[in-house]
Amino acid sequence: MEFTCVLPGVVNTELTSGLHDHWLLRSCEPEEVAAATVQAVRRGRRTVYVPGRLRAMSWGYGMLPSAARTQIMAMMGADHQMLDGDAEARAGYTTRIDTR
Repeated sequence: MEFTCVLPGVVNTELTSGLHDHWLLRSCEPEEVAAATVQAVRRGRRTVYVPGRLRAMSWGYGMLPSAARTQIMAMMGADHQMLDGDAEARAGYTTRIDTR
């Protein structure tokens, strides 16, 4: 069996509405994820990061001890990025998922 694992960062979809880009990790478009996925499948790659720079960042981050990762995320302000979204911009999404 063959498979490709797609590891996207923040993708501009309804799920991420109201979230702000982080200075280090910019969001990407769904079309970028689709194109990278098709290319990875055609090339027989097991893993694809979108955007591509996430590969090196993920590798380096994974080499650090857990406490260091936590400190670095806090220093960069990335530890609360998902919590700091614009609630008004997310209202439609939140309402839709709350009703399911």
